[in-house]
Amino acid sequence: LAEMAVLQQLDGYQELLDIKLGLDMEIKLHLSISSNSPKSNYHYSSSMHSSTKKWKLGASAESHTNFSHLARTRGRVAMEEVDLEDKFVHLSNKSKAPIFYRFTLKFTLKAGQMVTIWASGARISHNPPSAMVWKNQVPWESGNSLRSTLLTSSCRN
Repeated sequence: LAEMAVLQQLDGYQELLDIKLGLDMEIKLHLSISSNSPKSNYHYSSSMHSSTKKWKLGASAESHTNFSHLARTRGRVAMEEVDLEDKFVHLSNKSKAPIFYRFTLKFTLKAGQMVTIWASGARISHNPPSAMVWKNQVPWESGNSLRSTLLTSSCRN
């Protein structure tokens, strides 16, 4: 019982750390945008606690586009990266125990393991356990905004 409480507290701390890192990176991004330096391209990438967050800014003489990726994890599985072209999602097991999913028959995401889930339109070969193709999923369409959520079998995140 005490071990479960400690694990829940660690998950809470990890969630707070993920939020803090995302906010720190967003502040740095906004500071770089507001500065008057003549930068046409800016790229910031940081990696901490197996969590990668990327911020990209591309600018031209007429317009600029802001791309950002902010991750928040509540459970044992983290969505480490979502492709901006909507072709894949990287998932990793942050816990010390295996997690069972129905991506394929009896797939197990081992402790500390990462798996890439590819859309079928990405034309990548199915190669479990590190790369799996979602056969019925063409690249996800995101429009101006993309939000990815990993749900449990009872549709809770």
